[in-house]
Amino acid sequence: MIDVPLTQRRLVVQTSAMSAITIEYDRPYGRTANPDCCFDIYRPSTGNGELLPGVVFVSGYPDAPGEALFGCKLKQWRCYCDWARLLASHGLVALTYSNQQPWRDACGLLDHISNNAAALGIDPNRIGLWACSGNGPVAWALMDRFNQLRCAALCYPYISDLPGHDEVARAATQFGFEVPRTEPWQSQSPLLLCRAGEDAMPGLNASLDRFITLARPNHWPVELLDVPNADHAFDTAQPDAAACTAVAAIAEFFLKNLCR
Repeated sequence: MIDVPLTQRRLVVQTSAMSAITIEYDRPYGRTANPDCCFDIYRPSTGNGELLPGVVFVSGYPDAPGEALFGCKLKQWRCYCDWARLLASHGLVALTYSNQQPWRDACGLLDHISNNAAALGIDPNRIGLWACSGNGPVAWALMDRFNQLRCAALCYPYISDLPGHDEVARAATQFGFEVPRTEPWQSQSPLLLCRAGEDAMPGLNASLDRFITLARPNHWPVELLDVPNADHAFDTAQPDAAACTAVAAIAEFFLKNLCR
């Protein structure tokens, strides 16, 4: 495991192509030019003006408490910057953002992208979501709220409590992430779940396994990427072959569902 601060951990995959991209910082979204509601956009360095697929890195935590604790917003964490750079190096437009209220502002950002797709250079019919850990419930709810979303990849995620269980709700109270109220899942867009076999986050794998068990008989389009010996946040703290293979598989999932 890498012994560095959470905000400075790098993605385990690093390529020279990740530096050959362009980045625009702090573009506003929403109804007002609120500095707490802005996004960074990572683009491939070359392009012919065509609308490109996009991936939004979903936040389920309000930024203010995290910034007070860690000294920066979630979109400024090195791992988020690296993930966005990686996807941009594969020809996708990646967006990270800041927020005040996770569910409200995630919806606001997706509305902004839809309403300004051409100006942003994004194909509004080819947008995917990436989320991890406690950011998972907001991403999962967005898939139902925005039926034009093409796919989502959730890494070692909390998702939603099934009837009779409360692991996700208790974790949300403990760690401060938002769990939007949702109806039974209706999305038919592909969902990749990356499971860390040695994850020690309270109740996470139990709730995730329960969700996967429910998904199969209901024929939900769920794909499981199991990394048996991995711990939580292995993509930034466990630089071994299994972690690198999983990161590559997640990037390939987006390429398969957004570009082909």
